[in-house]
Amino acid sequence: MARLNNQWETPPDGWVYTQLETQTRIELQPNGSLPELVNLVVEHRRWKGLHPQDHASVRLDVERQICASMPPGVCQGEAGEVYEPLNDQSRILNLDKIQSFSRGLLEWIRTGAQMVAEEIGLARGDVCRGCPFNKTPKSCSCAPLWLLLASIIPSHRRQHNLHICGICGCTLEAKVLAPADVLRETERGLNHRYPPHCWMREIING
Repeated sequence: MARLNNQWETPPDGWVYTQLETQTRIELQPNGSLPELVNLVVEHRRWKGLHPQDHASVRLDVERQICASMPPGVCQGEAGEVYEPLNDQSRILNLDKIQSFSRGLLEWIRTGAQMVAEEIGLARGDVCRGCPFNKTPKSCSCAPLWLLLASIIPSHRRQHNLHICGICGCTLEAKVLAPADVLRETERGLNHRYPPHCWMREIING
């Protein structure tokens, strides 16, 4: 866990917080501030009955989530902890890299292999939609990728608001449909560090 070095300086990705339970992304304009974001998160949690709701705890949650994906120099570890942020692949992704990272999944779908049960895919998608690492890469135009996915994934199995995983660089529309053995194969030798709430942790460790 980590806290911002400068709580009055806008971090590289802006003032953004994603509430996992409600799949809600709360984002301020560039001239926003940390206290403004904390106030909005508090209001959202009160509205949805989520806890904690006190400003100090919410501020801690917001800073920790922001720092989970920051480049070096933006945050520092909390007392007694070594800070090691997750590697946010979305900072370096372009279309070629996304297709490369997703190749195993795309080939698996093209062959007509069996997908996971619908309820499993939907549950995975719910987690991903509420995850701050569900990213729309800024560095590429992904229209060709979305057209490809539309052509190989049955329409009734596609899910809205699933983009690119900032941890592994894979397209999430395909990833949430893949069986555990396929996912473990695509992860072989890569040692990705997924956030604690991610369903991939159980797949890798299973």
